[in-house]
Amino acid sequence: PTKMIRRILFAATLLATFVPVTQAAYTILVKPTSEECFKVATPSVPVTLSGSYDMLDDETDPNDLKVVLLETDTGHVMWEPRVDARDAIFKFQTTPSKRYSFCFQNKLEGEDTSDEIPIGFNIRVGPILRTLPDNEQGPDDKRA
Repeated sequence: PTKMIRRILFAATLLATFVPVTQAAYTILVKPTSEECFKVATPSVPVTLSGSYDMLDDETDPNDLKVVLLETDTGHVMWEPRVDARDAIFKFQTTPSKRYSFCFQNKLEGEDTSDEIPIGFNIRVGPILRTLPDNEQGPDDKRA
């Protein structure tokens, strides 16, 4: 099922070229000593890449899971959650035509299914929203 999820995620990000916002939400089990990475390809214009993850088993120690979002080709870390985080949210502007990998690594070494870590996560690819600096008003705030 992981290959199928990767294909669906890749297809969804390809649609980001034509659709203003692409969203994908998943639940996975990461087996002991394994890593699961999900790749996102961005279109030829800068976009916002955002999302979140959540450890679904409250009994699992957050230090047993390593989470990182990398630029796939360079391995440059774009985002990591704080230490001991059970869940986190990320958001950043991408470089055009890049690939990013959202990776989950289970650091447990057992072979028991109780050592699998269930994770829920989502990824969104969307347009960069225009914003103004603090204390600055746009034309919609002016009276006619």
